[in-house]
Amino acid sequence: MAGYNAFVPSPGNVGLLPAPVGSLVTSSVSTGGATYSGLPYQVISVPLADAGPLVASGWTPCQDFGSGTTAQRPAAATTAGQLPRGATYQDSTISDRVVWDGSVWRSTTTGRAV
Repeated sequence: MAGYNAFVPSPGNVGLLPAPVGSLVTSSVSTGGATYSGLPYQVISVPLADAGPLVASGWTPCQDFGSGTTAQRPAAATTAGQLPRGATYQDSTISDRVVWDGSVWRSTTTGRAV
C-alpha cells in the first residue's frame, strides 16, 4: 500500500489537507512554534492543538472514507450531499491512498488524478 502509513494520524493528531494554492505549489503555515507545509494533495498529520490555526488558514480536515476498489470509491455527489474536499480512500485497485481535491481523486503519492 504505497504511501498509506503517512496518512494515518498518530494518536492526538489529525490529518489535514493543505490549502489549495495551486496544483504543485507548497502551502506553508507556522503555528505553535512549528511550520507545516505540503502540496495540495498531501495529507499532513498535525497535533490537535495546531489544527485550529491551520484550518483558519484554509487547510481542510480529512475524513476517512474507508477502502476498496476503484469502482467502489465514493461518488462526488453522495446521498448525504457533496463529497467533502479532503475525503481519503485506500484504493486497492491501484494500491494507493487517494484524496478528493474537490474536483477529482488524486494519488497521495504522486498528486496525479487517478
